[in-house]
Amino acid sequence: MNTRAAQPSLTAPQPPNAQSWLPLVVVCLALGVEAYDASSIPVAISAIVSDLETDLSTIQAALVLFSVICAPLMLTAGTVGDIQGKRRALQTGIVLFGTGTVIAAVSPHVGVFILGFSIIKALGAVLVVPTGAALLIICYEGRRRAIAFSFLGAFLAGATAATPMIMGTITKFLGWRFGYGLSAVVAVVVLLLSRKLTESDRRSGTIDWRGTVLSLIGLGCVMLGATAAGRYGWWDARRPFALAGMEIAPLGLSVTPFLICAGVLVMVVFFRWGERQQRHGKMPIIRLQLFHNVPYSAGVLVGALQIIGVAGLLFVIPVYLQSALEYDSLMTGLTLLPYTVALLVASLSSSVLIRWIAPKSLIQIALTLMVFGLFALAEMVGPQMTPTTLIVPLAVYGVAAGLAASLIPNLTLSAADPQETGEASGAQEAAAELGSGLGAAVIGAVLIASTWSGVVGGIAEKAGWEIDRAELRQAAIELEDAERSWTPDDERAFIAELPIEVQESIDEIVAMADTEALRNALQAILYLVLLALLGSVFMSAGGEQEAVEPSRGDARGVA
Repeated sequence: MNTRAAQPSLTAPQPPNAQSWLPLVVVCLALGVEAYDASSIPVAISAIVSDLETDLSTIQAALVLFSVICAPLMLTAGTVGDIQGKRRALQTGIVLFGTGTVIAAVSPHVGVFILGFSIIKALGAVLVVPTGAALLIICYEGRRRAIAFSFLGAFLAGATAATPMIMGTITKFLGWRFGYGLSAVVAVVVLLLSRKLTESDRRSGTIDWRGTVLSLIGLGCVMLGATAAGRYGWWDARRPFALAGMEIAPLGLSVTPFLICAGVLVMVVFFRWGERQQRHGKMPIIRLQLFHNVPYSAGVLVGALQIIGVAGLLFVIPVYLQSALEYDSLMTGLTLLPYTVALLVASLSSSVLIRWIAPKSLIQIALTLMVFGLFALAEMVGPQMTPTTLIVPLAVYGVAAGLAASLIPNLTLSAADPQETGEASGAQEAAAELGSGLGAAVIGAVLIASTWSGVVGGIAEKAGWEIDRAELRQAAIELEDAERSWTPDDERAFIAELPIEVQESIDEIVAMADTEALRNALQAILYLVLLALLGSVFMSAGGEQEAVEPSRGDARGVA
């Protein structure tokens, strides 16, 4: 018997690339460009809408579709890297990401833009994000791993904070296509550098395609339902849903509750399928038992609600600045600068603050600051405001977002059993992406619907017309539908048919409608943040947190 083979080695083998910081450089660039890409569209949204000859609702749908694809696939993305190898998975993801970026940047119309941005690039992002963090885990150990993840967290916060100014400046002087296409250049650099990395060990296994498809359909239906609410209503049908020329509005209800209920039913089947996999000795994508852990579930919920609030705010504020105040992309970036600077400072300071304040308490302080920031924003927005008007409320909100996004993921994962960390992290990533998509969908829907109701209500009030709630809603729907195909001449003709007192005040009416719509959107965010604050009571008390891998929630929570 060879006893020497059974003795432990005195010198443990080094992880691949352990003596090099190249993996850290590659991962920082890969995840940094994804953070830049996620934050860049809202800053240039007016330029994109105008150039592609589309409307705000379509670009909103493109943002949501990106998350519809990412959220469910994030649950299984890590498995691809385990089976194919981390380097290969990262390279595949960055190629898809760069290809999608190029297609979107050169798109002649919105259909091609959606293909590149919402589908191809989303598939790439699904591979890049979890694989990047996993590469650092296998490449570094001990203190070097802590340094790597701390640097990555700071880099992502900096990339997110710098995006509005970078995208805004390039869009103003060169166009949105150049600003957006910058991501493709970085993707090429990442691909070239990644060739020098050592491939990780591969394991045998298969991807649970049935579970993947079920999660894609289930979560996709929920998110599409939330997106449809803006156009078709949450319960009663604002307008019939048309499919292949056939109008569908059973019992006068919107398509939204049917889509959401269908999504929930499919997710029930998804979890049943997971239980079947367990009975046959196979590992499901995610186990329902994971959510029996109350502190973990509370953390996932709080994180998702916080991300909905941040993503929603960063959708509606640029839209308001560019549509109501006619700011260009550069002025939009400058206006958001207090938010991004405060966000960066807070993100970098969180690791110091938790030495004196418990993470859970610090999260609750951050959510409370969000509430105050939203109140201040609602009071200060208006047609006469300037970029300096919003410095304090945006800075307060930025501090809150930076603290929450850097602390919630770690505290949430600390509540999970060590054996469930990978599964728990995947579920948290999916919830973060779900929150990002719902932010644009739900808060954007409130903004758009409120705007048209405000315009019609303002016209009726100025003209002295008495209309009831149903007539107001119907008129707003008809005006919204008509505006989609209007030319400038059509708009002038519509205004010319209004009473003279309305014509003289139309700019003021629209400005007030835009402002009230923004306040309604901020109010919706406020309710979600208050719900998150309530949910934080059930989070883990935690302790001093170590530097662990930044989750996608870190980027999504601040962008």
